[in-house]
Amino acid sequence: MADAESTCDTWVIMTTVPHTRRAQARTTAIESLRALTISHHTASLEELERLALSPAARDALARRLEGVGIDAVLLATCNRTELYWISGGREVDEMVHAALRGAGEPDELPGEHFTGLEALAAVTHLFRVACGLESLVLGEAEILGQV
Repeated sequence: MADAESTCDTWVIMTTVPHTRRAQARTTAIESLRALTISHHTASLEELERLALSPAARDALARRLEGVGIDAVLLATCNRTELYWISGGREVDEMVHAALRGAGEPDELPGEHFTGLEALAAVTHLFRVACGLESLVLGEAEILGQV
């Protein structure tokens, strides 16, 4: 896991795969959007620090997701870690969770600290994050640049 200094850096990883390798879902992009989030709303700052992905783990996660053809974005700041991906169904969601475990996350992720979001709820949450409405300091503008 990362030290306190590196957990306050903003990390965004994006994976993109050729269209021909993407999961072929019969739903719209919004309906396919998934998010797994942990933030100061659901965990203490100490727990966020303990669960933060190191730079090596972030790279491993990006490689694993890209390797199985999953488009994803990881947003990691001092007060949150959020993974967004396009789901092609249950098997894709299971691959994302397996990739998280393989990227250095503890085997027993404390489920009570994580929030899973789907479709419009994931989009709404991302907009709230970008607007600073989910920030520790309400209305904080720096997050928009990070997103």
